Amino acid sequence: MRIIVTSGGTGGHIYPAISLIKYLENNGENVTFIGSKDRMEEEISKKENIDFIGYAFGDRKTFINKVKFYINIIKVFFKSFNYLKKEKANIIVGFGNYISFPVCIAGKLMGIPVIIHEQNCVIGKANKILGFFADKIAYSLPLIHEVYKDKLVNIGNPRSSECMKETNNKIIDLNKKNVLIFMGSLGSKTIINILKKFIFICDDTIIYHIVTGKGLYNELKELNDKNNIKIYEYIDDMISFMKKCDLVVTRSGATTISEIITIGIPSILIPSPYVVNNHQYLNAKYLLDNNACLLIEEKNLNENVLNSKINYLLNNSNLRINMRINALKLAVFDSNSRFYKLINEVIKIEQ
Repeated sequence: MRIIVTSGGTGGHIYPAISLIKYLENNGENVTFIGSKDRMEEEISKKENIDFIGYAFGDRKTFINKVKFYINIIKVFFKSFNYLKKEKANIIVGFGNYISFPVCIAGKLMGIPVIIHEQNCVIGKANKILGFFADKIAYSLPLIHEVYKDKLVNIGNPRSSECMKETNNKIIDLNKKNVLIFMGSLGSKTIINILKKFIFICDDTIIYHIVTGKGLYNELKELNDKNNIKIYEYIDDMISFMKKCDLVVTRSGATTISEIITIGIPSILIPSPYVVNNHQYLNAKYLLDNNACLLIEEKNLNENVLNSKINYLLNNSNLRINMRINALKLAVFDSNSRFYKLINEVIKIEQ
């Protein structure tokens, strides 16, 4: 089977796509990942030895760049049309982001079946349009959009498969309570400023693993001298840390949510207020409504609130146990196999 997977931009789109690609390849399928040139998806694909095609889109920071950007989308549409015709693709799987738009539309006009995957509780801009053309819409969290009801299929987030693998983290001291704090790959300047104060009032018997995000490490690096504070710029194997910690304090992007519920780790979620459609808040509220997390909006956060919530959870083992059970109830543990089954079903329908 010839399968095209397309997406890019952020880890929330890229990591689920990579997980599915690796699963499909392990099952003998021929897969190519189409994304942006010289961006995160190309770097990860090279690292994972995944066949990758990168197209140049540019940015949208100025009016001229926006014009060039939309011209590039049209160019990519025609390039995709020619590529799909040459490769005789059986199906296209899009994971959102503008990158997937021209590829999926070109494929659909050629009669190639299309499945899109939505990671968040609210459907993104590209997927919102593609939803009308797609044969099926696979989703991770309950979608708040009802327009596509007949197309929706709950398959979970393929990223969850990474959580099922064995990990061996020798950094974590299991004789102490450990809290992992991270705010995505780029971090958050606002949260870093709160942590600068928090570090001096927190319980020094608890080990705090703080991941600053790229570019913000220098803000906190001198605090590595505190015995209970561990500062990292970035952690490659975040899942191994999450599995060994007692609690995670983090944003509520789709990939992070899938990891939290699959591992079943108690969490304090601080949704980013700077994302489209406020989707991180809605992701977090889904867990909150199922008693699987605590939620603090950034506007209500300070060092005292954070310290109070962390201590409240760490001092209440029954609450953490219930939170862990409730999180696990929301997880889909066989997402990739469900996705593979859906791909085969859609292809058979089209034939």
